[in-house]
Amino acid sequence: TLPPTRELFAMGYDSPRDRILVFGGRTTGAETIDGTTWEYTPGSVRWQALTVTNPPPARYAPGSAYFLDTGKFVIHGGTDAVGLRGDTWSYDGTTKTWVNSVVSGPVLDSPALAYDSVKKVLVLVGDNAGVSETWEWTGTGAWVKRSGATKNLSRRSYPILASDPIRKRLVA
Repeated sequence: TLPPTRELFAMGYDSPRDRILVFGGRTTGAETIDGTTWEYTPGSVRWQALTVTNPPPARYAPGSAYFLDTGKFVIHGGTDAVGLRGDTWSYDGTTKTWVNSVVSGPVLDSPALAYDSVKKVLVLVGDNAGVSETWEWTGTGAWVKRSGATKNLSRRSYPILASDPIRKRLVA
């Protein structure tokens, strides 16, 4: 079974379990906000809708990344039926459980999230009232704003942030 056609969903690769995870998004055509979790197993070429414990509220366009140090797929923010969100959720693929890790974090439009293997943190980049901001999270506690980190980063709609392990830097 394939997931319903959607856009602006969260996606990440759980490398220890060799699974691709998808959460949420907005269904194409119907403009319905989705809150389901799907898993793709490359070896069996199979998608599966998961029954999960404590799923996050439905949303589209959250930042997402796999946090290697915690072994969790993480989403932050996004947009629900009311507006922009600032919460952070961590998913454990072994127990199929979501945990609300940060109830109230930065509220950013079009956030992007990536794992920084050098600093061992998640880096969040997004727009706050027309100004780009950068935040870091260690996997516990609150997000920490990094001043000046986005001075050369122009405002972007639905940006992508990725780790370049060879050059040991993040690329937007």
